[in-house]
Amino acid sequence: MARNSRKKKRMPINPGRGIDFVVLAGLPRDPLRSVLDILKKDTSITPTTFTGMPSKVNDKSNLYGKAMVDEMHRTLAACVGGPENGWTFAPRRIIVLYVPSVDSANLIRALGLACYPQPMVPQPNGSWSEDSISWRHDLHSVHDVVYYALSKADRSTNALKNEVTDKRISSLTLPARNFYFPSDETTLEHSYRDCLQGNMKLEQLTDVLSPKRFTRDELPQQAFKGSQRADRFFQDERGRIFPPDQHGYNRYPDQSTGIDRDSWESTILVLEQRYRFGVVVRDGNQHYDVQYAKPKRLQSEPMYCAAEGSVLVTGTHANVGVNDFIWTPDGKKEARPPE
Repeated sequence: MARNSRKKKRMPINPGRGIDFVVLAGLPRDPLRSVLDILKKDTSITPTTFTGMPSKVNDKSNLYGKAMVDEMHRTLAACVGGPENGWTFAPRRIIVLYVPSVDSANLIRALGLACYPQPMVPQPNGSWSEDSISWRHDLHSVHDVVYYALSKADRSTNALKNEVTDKRISSLTLPARNFYFPSDETTLEHSYRDCLQGNMKLEQLTDVLSPKRFTRDELPQQAFKGSQRADRFFQDERGRIFPPDQHGYNRYPDQSTGIDRDSWESTILVLEQRYRFGVVVRDGNQHYDVQYAKPKRLQSEPMYCAAEGSVLVTGTHANVGVNDFIWTPDGKKEARPPE
């Protein structure tokens, strides 16, 4: 990717410092205002920016229509700094607490893979059943449910930090739309989304996906250059190997995407490069040198680029961001003709 010298050098996100960003969705206006006021004054909570979007009052109506999804997009755009001044706001974690509804999938799908969605449900054996959302109108219950959900999200994302942020080799940071699941012709994105929907546990992925050992005779030299001393990498069903790599902080694949930066497509592209499941991905600049074992090269390899859609890639390898943005350091990327 061409480097734009006019852009300021971007500093990495420090996952151990900074503030969290928590969005509340699905609460009526008055209870939302009340609980936000309490959360913002609570000095016992880790430094956090809290915000929320009021929803419909009717418990039997859908909560997450287009207007609510659009508002969520505008809210999350605050986490993306402008191109002229770098990152104006780079939270340590991005968590969305939401009231479960028949159309919750609309909201979760709109969050992409960058945020951690945590359903807000009453504690077990409490005075409210888990399948009821009428507790939204009782101020005391709202406070209890929100704090309960916040504590669960805090524990879950703290556990994820070790896997997503600290590990160089992790099954939870692979390019979701380009890594094909073993023994299946579906991409890893389907499994990731199953996890976000609560249909699969993230631990199941780490148990099923294991890196394989390769020798220096099997892979091009760039797989082992610099910090790439380890020789264990993930390999997908199509035989492509995914050695992780990192470059300087001013080489993020969100600088020249050709997408309008004011659009949600641009915002989610940046967020999905920096975050996975709500926590920072190794300072937000990891990508993968996707390649075959020698002597096979990528030759009109069908792949998916987050900025351009279906493409054909030729070269020794392709740089593929955590967000599936593709750039070719020694080859070419061209649009894939429609079938």
